[in-house]
Formats: sequence, C-alpha cells, structure tokens
Amino acid sequence: MAKNNYPQGGFVPSSQKNRREEENRRGGDRRGDRKPPQRDEEEVEEYSRQSSSLKKTPPPAKKSPVDEIKQKDPNFSEKVFLDKAQTAFFHIQRAWSKNDLEPARQYLSEANFQRMDMQLEEYREKGWFNKSEDLVIGGIRIIDAGVEGEHDFITVEVRASMADFTIDSRGKIVEGSKQIEPFREFWTFVRKQGIKTSKDGGRTVAHNCPNCGAPTKPGQSAHCEYCDSVITSADFDWVMDTITQPEEEENW
Repeated sequence: MAKNNYPQGGFVPSSQKNRREEENRRGGDRRGDRKPPQRDEEEVEEYSRQSSSLKKTPPPAKKSPVDEIKQKDPNFSEKVFLDKAQTAFFHIQRAWSKNDLEPARQYLSEANFQRMDMQLEEYREKGWFNKSEDLVIGGIRIIDAGVEGEHDFITVEVRASMADFTIDSRGKIVEGSKQIEPFREFWTFVRKQGIKTSKDGGRTVAHNCPNCGAPTKPGQSAHCEYCDSVITSADFDWVMDTITQPEEEENW
C-alpha cells in the first residue's frame, strides 16, 4: 500500500495502548519519561521478512512491440528498420506527387501498389497532380508489431508536416493549399513469414526468387522470368501495405 493510503490517525496495537495506560497510572506521562513502543519478536521478524521480499521483487519488464519479431529473427534491428521506413516514406511521397508509382514500387506491397495506382489513375485522367511540398518528418516510431496470417507486420507512427495540394493541367490549385500543416499517419509494413534479416541488421537484401533461386530485379513485382512463379517485394523485405489516418484508427 502506498504511503498516502495508510489510515489517517495511525493504527495503534492494543499492547501499546495497555503500556500507555500503565505509564499514565504511574505518573509517567511526562514527555521525557515516555519510552518508544516495543514490538514483540514475531512482529519484528514478520515485518523484516515482508520488507526483504518487497526489495527483492524486480519491476516487470517492459515489453517491446517487436519482441515477437526478434524471437524468431535475432538479427532484426529497429534502427535499420526505421531508417528504411523513413526512406520508403520519402520515395512513396515523391512518386505519388509525380503520378507515377513505378520508381517506388519496391517499397510497396503488390496489393497496395494496385490500390494506390487506381487512385492515381483518376488524377491522370483529369490531368491532375496531388503535390506535397516542404515535407519534413518530425518523428517516426514503432507502435505495433507481430504476426498475422502469412506475414509479419510492423506499424509505425509518422509525424510530419508538408503543404498538400492538387493542381490541374494549367497549374491551378483545385484542392488543398500551399500552407504547411502538421499531420500524423500510421504506416503498416509487412513481409512474408520466414524471411530472416541479414547479419548487418537488414542493410543489404538478397533478391532471388523464393521458388527457384534465380536473381530478380529490385522492385520487381509479378512473375519470375525463369520459373514463372508469382513473386512480390514482400518475399524479400519489408514493404508498406497500409496507410491509416488517426480517425480511422480510433474507429477500429
């Protein structure tokens, strides 16, 4: 029990009350004649045992979101992962602004590439471009991780600021503005279960077909040109699969 939760007024054992009454009867109620209360041996021993037990109890270990990932992938490095997530963030934003996701395809899962490209197709048909200028990342951190279905996943919270606006073919702003605004998003990265991080923490990634072992090109998403098996970037490394806004997150 915390100190502030002790009963007000203090608890006085009955044995101590009896001693005080006896002292008063003998005229020993003067401040200088009072003696400190005595505890019997059993009470002192029990108190010492409890105090010793409390001191030896270690605080509960703080669990990291990536503990499950590290258990099966000891070479996994949070720092390297966050560096790669930040790199992916900038490349994807730049590709989006140009209405062409191909340069950033290696950072996207195949499903997410298709979803985002369908959105961009609407802009391309109108001759619009969704621009992001003065992009600055204020912070990026891992908030969740684990295993789901056939993939490992890690979700990061990205805090950044930028000017977000859409222009038409004449350069006129049709949506948004050039005012820089802060924003927060949750980016979820996935990779196929069983993929292991290289000994350098994941700075280098070997690109080979998981079925036949043939070399593949970085960013390749489709079929292996040697065995025709379906491959995606997630077969080799972490790729971004989902972007969630805070409002959507709260409604889950």
